[in-house]
Amino acid sequence: MKRAVALVAVMGLSFFILSASAFAFSQTVFLKDIVNLGADGKCGRSSAAGGSMMDCNTATFTGSGPGGCNAVRDVTGCYFWEPTVNKVTADVKVNVPMGTGTLSVWTGNFGGDTFRNEKVDVFVNGILVGTTNDPFCNFDDDCSFNGPINNEFFNINFQQGQNIIKLTAVTDGGSVTVNKLKLDIAEAECVPGQTQTQPCGNCGSQSRTCQSNGQWGSFGACTGQGVCNPGSSQSQACGNCGTQTRTCQSSCQWGAYGPCTGQGPCSPGTTQSQSCDTGLPGICEDGNQLRTCQSNCQYGLFGNCEQEEQPASEVCNDLDDDCDGAEDEVCSTCIGDTIPTTMNAGQTQAVSVTVRNDGSVPWTAATNYKLGSQNPQDNVIWGLGRVLIAPAVTVSENQQYTFNFNIVAPSLPGTYPNFWRMLKEGEFWFLPPDCGNDVTVSTAPVCTPGQTQTQACGNCGTQTRTCQSNGQWGSFGACTGQGICSPGQQESRGCGTDVGECVAGTETRTCQGNCQWNSFQNCNATGPAPEECDGLDNDCDNQIDDGFDPEDCEGSCEDSGFVWTGNGGLLDCCGNNPYEDDPYEQYETLCDGNDNDCDGQIDEGLTHPCTNYNDCSTFQTCDTCQSAPPELCNGDDDDCDGQIDEGGVCDVDCELEKMSLRGTGGIIDFIDGYDNFASSKIKFSGWLSQNSDGSYYGISSLEVKAKLSDGSPLNLRVKAKVREVNANNCGVLDVDNNWWSLATFQVGDNPPVSIGFDNIHYQWDRNTNLLDISGEGPDLDFSIHDIHVTCINC
Repeated sequence: MKRAVALVAVMGLSFFILSASAFAFSQTVFLKDIVNLGADGKCGRSSAAGGSMMDCNTATFTGSGPGGCNAVRDVTGCYFWEPTVNKVTADVKVNVPMGTGTLSVWTGNFGGDTFRNEKVDVFVNGILVGTTNDPFCNFDDDCSFNGPINNEFFNINFQQGQNIIKLTAVTDGGSVTVNKLKLDIAEAECVPGQTQTQPCGNCGSQSRTCQSNGQWGSFGACTGQGVCNPGSSQSQACGNCGTQTRTCQSSCQWGAYGPCTGQGPCSPGTTQSQSCDTGLPGICEDGNQLRTCQSNCQYGLFGNCEQEEQPASEVCNDLDDDCDGAEDEVCSTCIGDTIPTTMNAGQTQAVSVTVRNDGSVPWTAATNYKLGSQNPQDNVIWGLGRVLIAPAVTVSENQQYTFNFNIVAPSLPGTYPNFWRMLKEGEFWFLPPDCGNDVTVSTAPVCTPGQTQTQACGNCGTQTRTCQSNGQWGSFGACTGQGICSPGQQESRGCGTDVGECVAGTETRTCQGNCQWNSFQNCNATGPAPEECDGLDNDCDNQIDDGFDPEDCEGSCEDSGFVWTGNGGLLDCCGNNPYEDDPYEQYETLCDGNDNDCDGQIDEGLTHPCTNYNDCSTFQTCDTCQSAPPELCNGDDDDCDGQIDEGGVCDVDCELEKMSLRGTGGIIDFIDGYDNFASSKIKFSGWLSQNSDGSYYGISSLEVKAKLSDGSPLNLRVKAKVREVNANNCGVLDVDNNWWSLATFQVGDNPPVSIGFDNIHYQWDRNTNLLDISGEGPDLDFSIHDIHVTCINC
């Protein structure tokens, strides 16, 4: 089959248009493929179908080409032949209402052995809306799949009336098949640019504008509103719990508030008072009571009647000032008194004070009306502070009463006030001015000048005083002529002795009426008795069984359980004389199994070199001694004989060829200027080997992590080469070197610093496994002892 140079197939088109509506709606226009344009002098596959030729319906479809058409019923497209290499173009005229829609374009082959479309640019009213995605397919290619391909173009604006849809091949030459077009249109609601307004809110309005797609836009903001909704009302409180109302006008503005209605008689919280009678006497009678306006603007009930004045001190003013039901009970007048102006010191004088009752209340002793002292009030300078009305006496209004009483002048000379005033005890004082006057007190003669007076004193002694020229006694002199004790006084002392069987006691003496002691009497001591051969000092001469022969005492001693001293039995019975009984001992001194002090006990209280071998510092009492342990070469007195490492136990070879040590703990004496450590952690390691010439070499390492009392950390790290071994015996390895390397020191958060040493010395005690290390240098000194060391390889 010969390939066409340029073929374009454009469907014949027809459409249905639904009637327009006032509202937007979707409509579909089908462009049916009823028009075919001929190719190579004939219309596509019309000869195979046997169809007849017809002219193109140019009212519906226009295009370039020979212009011949064949009505073919069995094909869905038509082929348009273009003998040149130019792009093939076809126009479709469609009458639609204004709106926005989707254009669907179906392109593609109809079966096997046909061409597949090229891509087509789609224009609506001269505007490119997109390109189909059909791939190019030649005759020789495998284009056997069936069916056209659907391409959709969205949001296309269609104008009212005729719209031209142009289809243009993307490339020159080839063939193009267009099967069907479909339009989905939302009909326009309005004319673009048209505006529409509606009321809103409180007398406001809002507008919207028709868009270019013939659809209304959204309504804008509500503008020009008033403050209220016409016909609505608003109320507010006024006056005393009243209300007033206003109404919204047709202009959406509030009218004026109306009158205040429904008010109460008062404002909440305000008060109202009225006079009242408290029922109390005197000035306390007049009162006042209040009532308060409630939250409903109505008055509550009147409260209690509160008196206007409180009770006061009663004064003479025709009123009951103290509210006790009596007026002017404090009214009185001082009529006179007989109080003298001078008196002798200590003198007693009868006086009187006369007063008149000018008040309305009678005075009686029962009602506590009294005469009281003044200047100062309630004083007792004159021996009393109150004078009472006689029992059964009533002093009525305008009556006088005389108080008769005695006063006693002070003992010291001077001028003293002596004033008196009426009072009702516990309630009030009255009678101004006071009755009385100042009294000058003088010293009265009590003796005749030169007169003497004697009195007893002390232990049967006397003392005397003499009357002075002013008629007053002088002071008593010293106490003379006293005895040595006070009559009836007792005194005790010891008597007797505690030697031997005697027991000391006490005896007593008593002071006589002449203040002298009588003799001591009634000694209750136990005295000496005749000596007996009983092992006791009966006659208290500090000797036991003295004056008796051995023959006389031997049996008695044996019967009493005593033993002999073991020197041939020629001694006296055990006595208490060291010269008499040799080897008699006053106290046991020999650990010999004998009762040397003749007290019935053998070797009591003695110590001897038989010891507890775990602690040679203490001795035991005499007992059966165990065998002493052997002496070892360890620097200790193992056999407790007072010697250390005796007997050649250390005469052995203690040369150390090799060792490896590990240690922890220890006590830090100081590190340079630091000596107060709250805690410390110490780690030590080292090894030592012996050369063939007998010299030693090795390395030791020390790490100290300590904490100062203020909590600051302190770190010391050293690593050293061993240079010299000073001593290597069985107990101690003493190593010294004068060069250490890799030594650092750090305190707190400070960075570590390198340090140097002039001399380092360490000593290991192999018996206790304790290590001591000390270092001296220009940068740092330190001393650490009692590091606990374990020998790993020795």
